[in-house]
Amino acid sequence: MGPVCISKTLHMQKREPVPVMEKERKPAALTQKRKLNIVIVCGTEPYELRADLLRDVLRSLGHTVTVLASDFSHIEKRKRTQEKEDYLFLQTKPYKKNLSLKRAVSHVRFAKDAEHWLQAHLCETDLVWAIIPPNGFVQRIARLKRREPSVRVVFDVVDLWPESMPLKGEKRQIPFSWWRKQRDGSLHEADMIVTECALFQKKLAGPAGKTQMQTIYLARPCVPYVPKLHLPDDRLSLCYLGSINNVIDIEAVARIIRTCQRIRPVELHIIGTGEKKDTLIARARQAGAGVIYHGICYDREKKQEIFDGCHFGLNIMKPSVCVGLSMKSLDYFEYGLPMLNSIPGDTWQIIEKEQTGLNVGESLDADKIAHYDLSMRNRARRYFEQHLTDEAFQQSVSDVLDKVFDGTGGQKRD
Repeated sequence: MGPVCISKTLHMQKREPVPVMEKERKPAALTQKRKLNIVIVCGTEPYELRADLLRDVLRSLGHTVTVLASDFSHIEKRKRTQEKEDYLFLQTKPYKKNLSLKRAVSHVRFAKDAEHWLQAHLCETDLVWAIIPPNGFVQRIARLKRREPSVRVVFDVVDLWPESMPLKGEKRQIPFSWWRKQRDGSLHEADMIVTECALFQKKLAGPAGKTQMQTIYLARPCVPYVPKLHLPDDRLSLCYLGSINNVIDIEAVARIIRTCQRIRPVELHIIGTGEKKDTLIARARQAGAGVIYHGICYDREKKQEIFDGCHFGLNIMKPSVCVGLSMKSLDYFEYGLPMLNSIPGDTWQIIEKEQTGLNVGESLDADKIAHYDLSMRNRARRYFEQHLTDEAFQQSVSDVLDKVFDGTGGQKRD
């Protein structure tokens, strides 16, 4: 069965024919202020936050945007029925487990149907902005690029599969090595490679070849924030936010709690849920913390109330996980909550440079915890306002468009 649209079908912007001498179509150029027809490909629901940001920015710049997305909810594991503006949902095979053959087959099927849709609309498309993973997008969209070189292609790498998964030696073996090659084999054929963090650029430097790369962090609207701190004096209050899954280093969280216990009693606020929720709660209590479980919370005021009563937010993942800037760190920066961070790369460097928290290696310096610096909160919020807002995101996307359509094809210049 081919692509099925459960949302309103969008018609690409029509143009008057322009006579040219060459037989092949000329690429669009931003210097002519021409409005573009752009297709964003997003194959899995968690990355739609990125797709929504891109859609809104590109539309604000006057371009026509269509988002190809899956009609299967990865989060709720069921078919989606709610429509989204400018989205075209393709019928996708369901699956139950995140790491499973059925999910891999589902991604392959979506990539195939997305390729067919793009092929049918290639002559009307100026730019394909593909959010990676799934890795299978890379080969298929690169193939379309070879068929129609005038269509610009941006590969937007927001996660590394399988590198970001909490696996060890298995990542170098089949099928994981094959999985990685699906991405790396054709990555260099894009006009531009965008990465969600600078760490990914280092990991992809070889496969990228001479193709330019640029980091565009996730972002949010800059909503006014007035802190209403109520930090407890008789205990150290920590917060864990986000999915509680197998990438979290629960044993490291327990070690942090034991270290903090030397200073004063510890309480741990947990916002979120996941398959490791009970394990995290049990190990935190065994380490001596009082646990306050809030469940899933999307309410800004409630989240701020919790954060304003915590000294640190935990950004702790297993060493084998390859992540530069996590979603939870974006929340911590937005609400001015200093971090206890174990993730190398972007977050580690930001904390070192901007003094927005404490980095945690094999051990945690209890003295630094004891001398809590309130100004870390102001610096964390300031970093968000300067680098992680929708305004910063728009400027970065505009920079990418200028480079992609400036006639260099996105190649590094010697």
